[in-house]
Amino acid sequence: MYLEESIGKQVFEDLTHEFKARLDRTDIVGWLKTIAGFANNIGGELFIGVEDKTSKLIGFDRKGADNERNFFNNMVNQLPTGQSPGVCDCPTVQTDSDGLPPLIPAVSHSTLAEGHTGDVTSWGG
Repeated sequence: MYLEESIGKQVFEDLTHEFKARLDRTDIVGWLKTIAGFANNIGGELFIGVEDKTSKLIGFDRKGADNERNFFNNMVNQLPTGQSPGVCDCPTVQTDSDGLPPLIPAVSHSTLAEGHTGDVTSWGG
């Protein structure tokens, strides 16, 4: 199954969409920069559980989704006060019984971004 079959529209990686099979626990700053980029721009969606190049839906079982969602939220909540972009909780998209849903946190544009220097080296704990 592919992402477009799950969400009912075709989505490509661009300035407002990014695909990650899983959140990289060894490169937290890397995907937090994506979140910061969305906040500095017009916002965006990070599709977690979707292959990067193919948009193939990998998804998560319930336990895996809970673990990934908690990890994502914990890392975003560790951002310095006043620098956290507007990130909603990681919702899942419902799929048919054979499909495993991805997590799709949405990031809104941040008005703090205009004066921010972009230093995210301390993010991620």
